[in-house]
Amino acid sequence: MDISRAERQRKRQMVVGKHHGKDHEEFAQAKRKKDESKQQTLQKAFQRQEKLHKDNKKSVKITEKVVEFIVLDNQPLSVVENVGFRRLMEHLEPRYSLPSRKYISETALPELYSRVSSHVADQLKDVKSLSFTTDIWSSDVYPMTLLSLTAHWVNSGYALQSAVLHAKELRGPHTSSVISASIKEMMDGWKIPLSKVHVILRDNASNMKKAIKDLGVPSLGCVAHSFQLVINEGLLSQRSVSDALAGARKIVGHFKHSPSSYSSLEDIQRELHLPVKRLQQDVKTRWNSTFYMIQSMLEQKRALSAFAADHELPATLTANQWGLLEKTVIVLSPFEELTRAINSSQSSTADVIPAIVVLKNLLSQERDTDSGIKTMKSTLLQAVNERLCNIEDEPLFSVATLLDPRCKDRYFTSADAVIHAKNALTKEAEKIEDTLRTATTAAGPAEVSHMEAKCAQLIVENGTTIIIDSSASTTNSECKVCINQNCQSSVILKSDTLMDFNCSQPENVFKVHIFRDIECVVYSCSNPTSELLQR
Repeated sequence: MDISRAERQRKRQMVVGKHHGKDHEEFAQAKRKKDESKQQTLQKAFQRQEKLHKDNKKSVKITEKVVEFIVLDNQPLSVVENVGFRRLMEHLEPRYSLPSRKYISETALPELYSRVSSHVADQLKDVKSLSFTTDIWSSDVYPMTLLSLTAHWVNSGYALQSAVLHAKELRGPHTSSVISASIKEMMDGWKIPLSKVHVILRDNASNMKKAIKDLGVPSLGCVAHSFQLVINEGLLSQRSVSDALAGARKIVGHFKHSPSSYSSLEDIQRELHLPVKRLQQDVKTRWNSTFYMIQSMLEQKRALSAFAADHELPATLTANQWGLLEKTVIVLSPFEELTRAINSSQSSTADVIPAIVVLKNLLSQERDTDSGIKTMKSTLLQAVNERLCNIEDEPLFSVATLLDPRCKDRYFTSADAVIHAKNALTKEAEKIEDTLRTATTAAGPAEVSHMEAKCAQLIVENGTTIIIDSSASTTNSECKVCINQNCQSSVILKSDTLMDFNCSQPENVFKVHIFRDIECVVYSCSNPTSELLQR
């Protein structure tokens, strides 16, 4: 029994020893891994403290984003020297070294400009027709005058695109020859021939008109600038209105230059439970800024009256003048709304005639609420008729309106205007037919059966025509076309809304002429001059 017990004890010790050895080995392995982990963590910690080289991929990317931030948000170059910005970058990526202002201005910005300008140039190279806007303006922070040039086009996806190509300093007198030479120089810099210019939108100043005329390219006056002239001549030049505005400007200017007065006005606004807002100062050359100034004063009329009871102001407004300002806002509201619509980046020449017609209708209507503003409305209507009387005679406006499926001929004010627009459209359609006919003749009889496809490819490349096979339609009364009024998506063109499709013959081919240079579309069958223009 003693021997047996001793044997069992020995075996038990062997098992325990075996398990102990195994546990010891596992413990040793775990300890080694932990030590290695600590060593790796220390290495990473040291690596995190090492500054990224300026050519490091991550460092280069961050610098690019900093430059984009400066450019897109109009930040001064000195932002990279600001303490708060440097602390932000240090917190986000301690290893990153923010470049100096000199590096940003002399290296990073030129590199970004080079990349962006190359990208824009590649897009412009493939566009067959370009429209431009140009304007002369003065800097608020530096005594200099700039001439800007912005290109507008429709890309292959029928989306409106634009890019500011240049802002050139104008020195000396702004004569038409100086302006003309500057525009030509800017276009030459982008290798844009004048033959590629569809139209240049400019203001109505005589020197600008002559400058574009000397270039030998079509031009149109800016409608928003025409509104400025209309409102100045028809309303703001009236003695009673100008006197009220002069007083309003003095009041707004007082609060702008007196922090203590503005603080007192803020206290009054809170007491009266009015919005705590600053009064807006206007710029005489921008009529809508005058509109917003009057609006801001009317909103704070009670606060201003309470302030005037205890403080001196450089000017005061009588009850009649306050009433006159209220009427002015009512009368100018349609102009303000239309100006915002026309100045939209998605607006086009097709929007102009409808806007003018709507404006004339609003000014000519007599309502019960027109008490005290009838004279204002009639004066403005007269100014609109004088300044914009020939708008329908301009083919660039009339054809664009006629081609827009939303408008067609609904907004023309006379039968003669419709005929004039259709005649202008006929000439454009005949140019396209001549192109197709020339291509067909050049191909020869053997190629006639494939000519429609070849013509389709030819015209699509220059952005004017697409040929669609009606057999691809979903029904016999509709045809799917990759366009719409806003040039952004596909729509189904139905026969009862846009044109008389004759889809009974599967082999019938429809031509959809897309005038991308005027940002509109015209729908026609195989003979556009007879099928469309007779409608």
